[in-house]
Amino acid sequence: MTQARLLTYEEYLQRPYDGRRTEFIDGRVVELAPPRGKHADIVLYLYEKLKAHFAEQHLPLLCKPFAAQVRIPLSETRDRGRDPDLIVCTVQQWESLQDQTAVFKVGNPPLVAIEAVSPGNAKTDIGTKRAEYADAGIQEYWIVNALEGYISVWILKGRVYEEFGYFSNDEAVRSEAFPHLNLTVDQILKARD
Repeated sequence: MTQARLLTYEEYLQRPYDGRRTEFIDGRVVELAPPRGKHADIVLYLYEKLKAHFAEQHLPLLCKPFAAQVRIPLSETRDRGRDPDLIVCTVQQWESLQDQTAVFKVGNPPLVAIEAVSPGNAKTDIGTKRAEYADAGIQEYWIVNALEGYISVWILKGRVYEEFGYFSNDEAVRSEAFPHLNLTVDQILKARD
């Protein structure tokens, strides 16, 4: 059996888009399971709430679910592009992506990445992606863990994330990026007010 040739990230981006959600992991295209059930409900609920919050606060920010990839800086052992469940970026950043493939290049990361933990993918969402998003320079990372009933918010300090807050039950989720956001963990995990 011959092994498929590893791709470069540039070759990956040049492939025709076939509608599948994928990530680029060390030369291979990895298909992501389509968001379903609770996972999709949580991401879409957060999208709607953040979108409304940005409008109410007159913030020049956009949130986009399942919409853009974040290029992780190349290292000796890693070549990756990750696809967060939800990103928050400036309007200007998003508009600049419209002329090209929807990829936040190295040096121009989104402001916030949010991952809803999936069964069977918790280790990647909680550990691996947290380290990679720090390497990419994303200022704030949310881990929405409906499996264990919490949301943790991480803030980039230098080159690593420090936990800004760990929230559960009816606690309001605090965010450095959105200090006036008023949502509880229960609302987010139930995906309803």
